Amino acid sequence: MTIKKLGYERLESRLALTVSILESEDIGYFFDSESNIVQRYDIQAETWIHAIALENTLAGPQVAHVDADGIYASFGQTVYRYALDGSSKTHLINSQSSVISIHSDGDLLMIDYSSSNQTRFVSISKSSNYAVDSMVKSNYYYNTPPIFAIASGSNTFYGASSSFSTLQLSTFTYDQSGKFSQSYSTISNYGDYPAGVRSWVFPDESKFIHSSGTIFATSDLRLVNRIAPVDDIDYLQSEIPFVVQGNQITAYSKAFLPTGMVDLGRKPIKIFVGSTDVVAFFLDSLAPRGYQVQIISLSDFHPADPNLPIDPTGLAYTPDWTGVSNQARVLLMSKSHQNIFIWNPMTSTYERSIGLLGSPNAVAYDRAEDLIYVAYESGLIYKIDLQDPQPHEVPFYRLPGKALAIATAGEFVFAVNPSYYRYEHRVISRDGYLLSLKDHYEQYTEFVWDSVNQAIYASRGNSYSTGLMWESIDAMGNLLSPPHSYYFEGTGAFRPVRFNDGSKSILLGSGLVFDAKTLKPTLYTLANSITDAVWFAGRWVTIRNIVGVPQLQQWLGQTFEPIDVLQWPSGTGYSVQAITSNRIVITVITSQGVPSFLILDENLQPAKVNNTWHNYDAPMDVDDDEFVSPLDILIMIDQINLYGSRQIINVGEHYCDADNDGVITPLDILDVIDWINLQKSSESKPNGESEFNTDFLFAVFDDWPMAPNKRLKKPL
Repeated sequence: MTIKKLGYERLESRLALTVSILESEDIGYFFDSESNIVQRYDIQAETWIHAIALENTLAGPQVAHVDADGIYASFGQTVYRYALDGSSKTHLINSQSSVISIHSDGDLLMIDYSSSNQTRFVSISKSSNYAVDSMVKSNYYYNTPPIFAIASGSNTFYGASSSFSTLQLSTFTYDQSGKFSQSYSTISNYGDYPAGVRSWVFPDESKFIHSSGTIFATSDLRLVNRIAPVDDIDYLQSEIPFVVQGNQITAYSKAFLPTGMVDLGRKPIKIFVGSTDVVAFFLDSLAPRGYQVQIISLSDFHPADPNLPIDPTGLAYTPDWTGVSNQARVLLMSKSHQNIFIWNPMTSTYERSIGLLGSPNAVAYDRAEDLIYVAYESGLIYKIDLQDPQPHEVPFYRLPGKALAIATAGEFVFAVNPSYYRYEHRVISRDGYLLSLKDHYEQYTEFVWDSVNQAIYASRGNSYSTGLMWESIDAMGNLLSPPHSYYFEGTGAFRPVRFNDGSKSILLGSGLVFDAKTLKPTLYTLANSITDAVWFAGRWVTIRNIVGVPQLQQWLGQTFEPIDVLQWPSGTGYSVQAITSNRIVITVITSQGVPSFLILDENLQPAKVNNTWHNYDAPMDVDDDEFVSPLDILIMIDQINLYGSRQIINVGEHYCDADNDGVITPLDILDVIDWINLQKSSESKPNGESEFNTDFLFAVFDDWPMAPNKRLKKPL
């Protein structure tokens, strides 16, 4: 451990006094309730600077706050404002009870004087020094009121108060003028919580952490992670947390994994993280400034690079959403880590990670545009372009209420938000414009687009009833009337919703099968419920969890005869998805909590996925069936007509780039035709096959732009 400075005076207990240590613009302010002298410390220079005195007072404040506009101090129920040099004492307000915290946001000052059964705030304009608004909200806290943390970017306060196995989370908002608005409270039951009332909002405002060490997403108050109880916290480059936990300071990565720890042998009262060191302070009445200072090099903590995304390799997490991109990549979203991880089946490794602003309520993927949409509790919807070298969230649309669900519907985006006692279904264009809107009285849990029937299908399973519905969307983005058709039953209609080839029938998580048009249950069903399913190679392939182990099943024929094909010794089956027309990927969460992936072929045997358009073993064999025939040419023609020359759709399924120049054009077709016409052996040219005539190609591709360095050639 590298120690640059260390005081040697023995630490003396000063529990009777109240100490507030704050940071503003890289200066630490040290307030002592027994003295009007405010000590100051330059964090970057790592040295004490001259102290200031709060004028016209002998004692110090119990609670203080500092920002670029001044010093704010409460003496019990009385709050004053000072200039940054301690002068210009101005009385602001007398609160009904003792102030417990002070916050600021621009021209607004927020005074918290909450009690054990009420949240009470008052907002004050710095410009006028007068009150703007007040809020009193009845709350029941098991211990004491929480010390709220402010997220000024979203005009929101977050707080939590703990007792035994519950944690009451509270949040409320305010507008730019200082008027308080909606508030929300919920009980969190995630295990035993140490007593504690303070919360801290992370610099990017995506999360807040309670002194119990419990971390929640600001978007929806969802549990993100847990670490040991927190006494103090500061950040390296506003991203990497350094946490005081008793006598220890621990550095964590973005995934909240410890990277390094230093044991100080005693508990610091405060830490500041600078550009090169961590500065720890200890109360000591014998020290010249009343504090011992210990400085520890950042290198002792082995901190993670804050610019690096989370590496999910070996990371324990359960995906909250998964999809497959048009490049056969597996997309996995983790709310806990606020990241989208991309797994490459060609290399069997994670390809990259995309950090998110928070924990989305819903995620959807647009295969045609290679876009991911994420929707948040706030109603904000963002889009992420996977073709961007640095994919990131770009604002797309704002719902009037929190986002409950989102799906892509062809060239549209479908979203659901609550509205009073109803649920609004919206169709939004790719440009972010509302195209149609309809109200529903029932809430559904999953929405899936089916391109064959041009409709959104949804299921609902709860204690009241279950249901299955579809909702048509026309080519202009209009939700059609009648907007829905229902199937109600006591059991059976719950997620997931999956379609067979041709979308004639629907398989649900209960194992029930329905007619896709009438929503009537069919006579034949699966013999058990499932976790996920895919229609693959002419039959259903499903995964379920039974007796604590994942099991893969296939269901044969019209009667769905069950055949167990694969069983893991442990873990949890999560999903089964098609990544190409002849490959599926199985995702299983191991007993260590780490996702693992298995690729299978049509016979459900372990297989690999190719990532090229060129067949290196047989360049002219487009479908890799060991024969070169007119069928290969037809596949190439279809591929060009559907997707153009530079393609990412169906990569690895066909090998259309015969000349391996990175572009699929009619020139590749002519190469195959030349090869067919030149072959004389029966092994490469089936009996009875005549010479292939290419004249029709010049008509089919008459308008096709030719490559500049090649020209069409007639067969020899």
